[in-house]
Amino acid sequence: MSEPTLPEDLNAGMIAALAKLIGSITGLVAPPANAFPPEWHAALSDFYRTASEIAAENLASKAAPTAVAFDMLAHLQRQRVFSERTFGPGKRTKMVADHIRKELDEVEENPSDLAEWVDVILLALDGAWRSGASPAQIVAGIEAKQTKNEGRTWPDWQTADPNKAIEHNRALDETPISIPQTATDAARDVLAERQRQVSVEGWTVDHDDELDGGEIAAAAAAYALCAADNLHPQSNGDGDYADGTPPDMWPWHEDWWKPATPRRDLVKAGALILAEIERLDRASIAGCRFE
Repeated sequence: MSEPTLPEDLNAGMIAALAKLIGSITGLVAPPANAFPPEWHAALSDFYRTASEIAAENLASKAAPTAVAFDMLAHLQRQRVFSERTFGPGKRTKMVADHIRKELDEVEENPSDLAEWVDVILLALDGAWRSGASPAQIVAGIEAKQTKNEGRTWPDWQTADPNKAIEHNRALDETPISIPQTATDAARDVLAERQRQVSVEGWTVDHDDELDGGEIAAAAAAYALCAADNLHPQSNGDGDYADGTPPDMWPWHEDWWKPATPRRDLVKAGALILAEIERLDRASIAGCRFE
C-alpha cells in the first residue's frame, strides 16, 4: 500500500495541527501527519485555505487605519472659527478670490500635489460661509449643484480642447419666457428683454445667482436714473449718462453700459428688476432670507 502524500500547499506540521483540531471536533483520533487517510486531504486543504484567508484579513484590518466618517457640517463650523480668528470676519470676497487665484497658480505648477487642490477647496468653502450661507445650506448647495450638473447636456470631452474649460449647453438651461397675449406692449417688451438677456447676453439663472451683492438691482437703478435724467431736468441724476459715462451705482465696467432712449432704458431696467426679484425668490427657497 502506497503511503499517502500531502497536498503541495500544506506542510507536515500544519496538516498535523489541523488534523488534531478536526479530530477534537469530530471525536476521532487524528492519525500522524504522514499517515492520515487520503479522504482527509480535501477537508484539510479547504480548512487551511479558509484559516489563512481569515488570518490575512485580520492582519490587514489591524495594519490599516480605522476609517472615520467625515462630518462636513462639523468641519465647516471648525473652519469658520479658524478663519474668522486668522483672517477676520465679514465677506472679504476680494481677499478670498485673490488667495484662490494664487493657489490655482500653484495647482498648475504642481497638478499632482493633493495639498494644493485641498487649499482651493478650503478657500472655496471659506468664501461660501462668508457669503452668509450656513453649513447646512452649503452642503445642500453642493448636492443640488452636482445634481444639476448631472442633468445638463455637455459636449463630447473627446473633441474638446483639453486645456480649456468644458461648458454645458447653456441654450438648454432656460425655459423661454411665455408672454401672455393680453400683456401690454410695455410688459411684452420687458419680458422680451429679459429673454434676450438670457439667450444673447448669457445672463442665465446660474449667472444671476452668483451676483448676490445687489449688482443687478444697482444696474436696474442706473438705467432708470438715466431715463429719468433725460425725461426730467429736475431728476436726481447729474446728466450726460447717455454719452457713455454710467451713474456711480453702475456695478460693472463701463463697456457694459449701453444707454439708449428713455423708454428703452426703462425696459432694460424693468427686465433687470425682474431678474433680481427672481434671484431673491430662488435664494429664499434655498434657505436664505431677504426681508
